[in-house]
Amino acid sequence: MTMRREHRVFRGVLAVAALAGCAGPAPETRPAPPARADVLWDDWTAETFVRAKAEDRLVLVDVVAEWSHACHAMDRTTYSDARIAALLDADFVAVRVDADAHPDVAGRWGALDLPATVVLTPDAVPLRELAGAVDADTLAATLRDTADEFRAGRVAAPAQVAPKPPANADLARIRDVVAAQLDAAYDTSHAGWGRAPKTPLAAPVESEFLAEFLTGDAAHRERALATLTNETSLVDPVWGGMYRCSAGDDWERPQFEKLAAVQAGAISSFARAYAVTGDKAHLDTAKAVQRYVAEFLTGQDGAFFASQDADLGAHGPADERIEGRDYFALGDAARRAKGVPFIDTTVYADCNGLMIEALCDLFEASRDGAALNAARKAANRIVKSHAAPLGGFTHRDAAASGSRPMQYLCDQVAMGRAFLALAETTGDAAWTARADAVAQVLRDRFEDKGGGGFHAHTYDARAGGVYSERRKDLAENARAARFLVRLHHVTGEELWLESAGRALRAFADGDATAAAGPAAADYLIALEEFARPPLRIDVVGRPGTRETNALQAAALAVRTPARIVRLTAPGDEYPDIGASAAYVRRGATCSPPVTDPAKVAAAGAAVLAGSN
Repeated sequence: MTMRREHRVFRGVLAVAALAGCAGPAPETRPAPPARADVLWDDWTAETFVRAKAEDRLVLVDVVAEWSHACHAMDRTTYSDARIAALLDADFVAVRVDADAHPDVAGRWGALDLPATVVLTPDAVPLRELAGAVDADTLAATLRDTADEFRAGRVAAPAQVAPKPPANADLARIRDVVAAQLDAAYDTSHAGWGRAPKTPLAAPVESEFLAEFLTGDAAHRERALATLTNETSLVDPVWGGMYRCSAGDDWERPQFEKLAAVQAGAISSFARAYAVTGDKAHLDTAKAVQRYVAEFLTGQDGAFFASQDADLGAHGPADERIEGRDYFALGDAARRAKGVPFIDTTVYADCNGLMIEALCDLFEASRDGAALNAARKAANRIVKSHAAPLGGFTHRDAAASGSRPMQYLCDQVAMGRAFLALAETTGDAAWTARADAVAQVLRDRFEDKGGGGFHAHTYDARAGGVYSERRKDLAENARAARFLVRLHHVTGEELWLESAGRALRAFADGDATAAAGPAAADYLIALEEFARPPLRIDVVGRPGTRETNALQAAALAVRTPARIVRLTAPGDEYPDIGASAAYVRRGATCSPPVTDPAKVAAAGAAVLAGSN
């Protein structure tokens, strides 16, 4: 049997030149730990699973992340234990997979804390699942017992329960069900949704602002703002940026990793809070997070990096390692004197799409041109580097992904939404055309034509066992539906609305939404946006003129939830009246042409009042 020894637990060296503006020492490189009686890790490939089946060996899958403190700790303890290496070498093929690099794996075991340890049959059917870091004694016992039972023919895979079709596709009913579930999940003691670990989530906050707009009940706003106020405990007071979560029910025990997706959610949430309240403290928080992203998570080419470690020297000798709680308690000079924690400079399409959309939100709230420029630069970079050969986007750089790479729904949706955000903020119709092309990829390669909804990844003919099943994730489908509903309102194309409706009905089941927990907030927003037309402000004029620009800025300043701004040429959809004008509409209600930018907000209020 041949197995590849992998001494380096995570990917290697950060290119110093990749960082933009990080004064002082560059972030640490990730050195290979010294050779020892370590696990013999195989690659996450179809060939590995073919070999496991041919040799009739169980498979241990270790799902990790570059940024995970718990993963680093388990490497230093459990996987350095000679007993574990011996047990795995005797009866298992051991596979390590990066959750960030493989969204299909992360989504399948997303309910497990990282590191996630999964034992599979040779046919890739799950037998055992362990969440979070486990000690060597616990893992050794699990491996020994599972191997003994397997060899004796006593171990059986859990029965696979086929997903049941929705009992009732009444979207109005399920909307009420999900709203009640999210209400019940709200933590009245500490604010936020869910219990430990307390995680900053953008969708529930957005859903509260939308609920206040729809119902007029200020209690929704109060819950959103209370949550954001407490979330500021997770903002690094020195460098900015938001830590990944709090370990407890409250917000006072930070886990110090900084993930790009968390930064994007924070920027959007606090920009929305500023737009709703006018409280500059919220805008300051959004800008503090954005400054961290610009300095530490942005490459010279404008692309956004994946994450930064919590600890300094996570894989170095114990006496040289500085835990995150001690490192991030230091001031700027002291931190830089000791070094900067490792930054994963991998460029993922989904992370970049989320960040582009967030920066557009920040631009709308603040008129910060630097934020919009950064969003546009990143989008152009991803279009150039991540465009798949047959359309859509690869997760990582397309040149390194092969001629027919697996594609993921999360990347397509994040980039499609990013393009729509850029189209709205810039008035450039080329971004809408890109969004339209992404939507076509969703229909062609991801949509379940029979049951509705979208698969989490494209079909992989080489996959077996659990990996041959193409999952459909509720939160990802909700975001896909939101993208398609918005694109429908921008372009008028009915196909997008039809696909969105099928996706929403595919999950119209209270059990499915309850299992999603707070992640069902995106589904609730999608249901609301599907059921009600947005406030649409059409700016008619020649791009780039002073009058058109002023009307577009005034339209973007109308920060009503579910608002869309479009730029169209005179004579395309509206008559040419000889001057730039804005038309505000919702459903069948439309304002007269507005030529004075100062009157756009009032026209919006009048249309809303007349269409309710």
